[in-house]
Formats: sequence, structure tokens, C-alpha cells
Amino acid sequence: ILPRPLLGKRGNESAASRGTTHSQGRAPELALDRAAERALRELYTERSAMQQQALEDLLELFKMLGYKAGRDRHRRTIRVYPRVWGDYPLLNPRFVAPPFLCIFTYSNSDGLDRKLARFPSSDTCWFENQSKRIHGGYRYHGFFAIALQFWRDSRGALGIDYDALAPDLERIRELLLADS
Repeated sequence: ILPRPLLGKRGNESAASRGTTHSQGRAPELALDRAAERALRELYTERSAMQQQALEDLLELFKMLGYKAGRDRHRRTIRVYPRVWGDYPLLNPRFVAPPFLCIFTYSNSDGLDRKLARFPSSDTCWFENQSKRIHGGYRYHGFFAIALQFWRDSRGALGIDYDALAPDLERIRELLLADS
């Protein structure tokens, strides 16, 4: 379990109200009021205050899990590496509607495709293979999709449950670090 003050800023607030899990390809079903719908729209809006804060919280989560992660202020995403900064594969996480964290995966090698094909899907996380060559001799492999779960604070405001992301992010890192 990750420290509450860092992830989601929950502190001593009331118990979480979470979305349900889903089968592969289906979004969690959420009972959303107008304020929650507005918050989700802001999460998906490029450079919004909510998206920027969510990326900063996500950056801290990746670091706590052993990834090497960083961000230039002019970038819309964070850059994440499983082992060493600048050592491929490169992971670019983004918040995508319906509520998912999608982690786009790039490398300079075709060999990663075989490893990614071995990723065991679950109800909350899977890998979507879209392997193709892109500019500069790099390869876009596809993306990991993780269903977002949420909690509500004592005022009813919606927040991302970062603790729920940790197990899937750990599984992804284990796969990427495993010998081929």
C-alpha cells in the first residue's frame, strides 16, 4: 500500500467510492454526478490543472515502484523507463476516456514484441499489440490499458485511486525486466 498523502491526497477522508472492475475492453461503470463528469473531462483535457496534477502524482507512483521517470514542463506526458533513464523501452502514460491509464510503449528493437505478447491479461489490465515501425528507426509496440478506479472524499470530490494502479504497474515492470 502506498502512502495516502502522496497518492490521491486522501489523508483522513471518508472511505472510497470506487468504480467496478471490467472485462477486457470494457470501461468501469461509474455513477457520476455533474461535478464528477466535469472532473473527468478536465482529466482528459491537455494541459488542464487536473491533468497536470494527475501526471505529477503518477510520476511519483512510478518512481516509488522503481521506475526511472521524469517530465519536461513543456511535454504533455511523462517519460518512464523500467530500469535506467534513457534505456528503452520508453513508456508514455496518458489518461484516456473512458477512464483508463494507457501506457504507450516504444523501443529501438523488434525483440520486445515477443516479451509483450507474454503479458498475462487480467480484468484490470491488458496489453494491446499494435506493433509498427515509426520515424527514426523506432518501434511503437502498442499500449498497456489499466482501468482507472476512483474514490470520493468527504465532500464528494472524485479522485484517482493510485493505490489500485500499483499492482498492475508492478506486473508490467516485472515483465519488462525479465530475461527474454
